[in-house]
Amino acid sequence: MRRKHIISRILGIFILLVSLNISATGQQETWGFSINPKAGFYNISKENGGLISGQEFYLFKNKKIYSIDFYGGEEPDFIGSPSPNEHFGSVGFMIGKYEGTKVFRFTYQGGLSLFWGERRTDLKQKGTGFFATDIYNTKDFFTVGIPLKLGFKIIPSRFFSIGIDLQANLNIENPVYMPMISLEFGKLRDRINRYGYVSK
Repeated sequence: MRRKHIISRILGIFILLVSLNISATGQQETWGFSINPKAGFYNISKENGGLISGQEFYLFKNKKIYSIDFYGGEEPDFIGSPSPNEHFGSVGFMIGKYEGTKVFRFTYQGGLSLFWGERRTDLKQKGTGFFATDIYNTKDFFTVGIPLKLGFKIIPSRFFSIGIDLQANLNIENPVYMPMISLEFGKLRDRINRYGYVSK
């Protein structure tokens, strides 16, 4: 219950900050929103690497971006891999900017997140045999992280994009880096006429 209470406060702060900025910059010209499902890998060069998936919700005014994201990662369950599998989840918000307004777009963001999960600690039982599985003690954790993201997107339509996000979550318990394929659906840009100008 305590964790849910903290998450609801994070969401409330995010909505408040975005509302204050939109009201303060109501005369700006370009705005949009999108829902951004994504999937990929995390810590692929480490022993505890695995698969990750999540979703991000964007609001942007001109070139400023406000986003909130949810994602979770878990190690694959291979024969002989350490047991139990490590896993984690995160919810947080980021603020940033993007460059480019038409077909290509580059984004950079940073913010704060809540980060939780389970990780292995010391060895509990050494596995034996050909498909031996080492069994470890585990630790549940809950901490604050600093999410960072660089993204590159191709926008073939006003309402759709596909791209690559390079994300990281810096925290004291289980820092992770995450290359992911992302899709966006929403109002991504205004129409472009045949002369190359953006029009309403």
